[in-house]
Amino acid sequence: MDTTELKTRLQSNLQRGLERRMVDGALLDINLVDGSVEKYFPIEAHAMIVQLGDTYVMCSDLRRPDGSESTVDYYLAPQGKRFVIMRTEIDNRDPLKKLIRSGAAKVLK
Repeated sequence: MDTTELKTRLQSNLQRGLERRMVDGALLDINLVDGSVEKYFPIEAHAMIVQLGDTYVMCSDLRRPDGSESTVDYYLAPQGKRFVIMRTEIDNRDPLKKLIRSGAAKVLK
């Protein structure tokens, strides 16, 4: 599959996966320090897609109810002809940056 088709497929699969996870328009996450449920509202998707073998990483910005923003990285794995979200990292970009610097991951052109 060419890069344009791949990007389109990844974006549509990510959107469908996020829509399935949303509760009242928010993505929910557990704060592992205090056990509270945190709400995040999608505000902007980034155009950059990173490839890590057969896995892809897509990024977006999220907003909390208090107005503060976070960056999220979604790791997508192939499942047949589609992709599923296998991991989500909120405000934890260092591991992805290390993978890119080491050459294990690369930005799709």
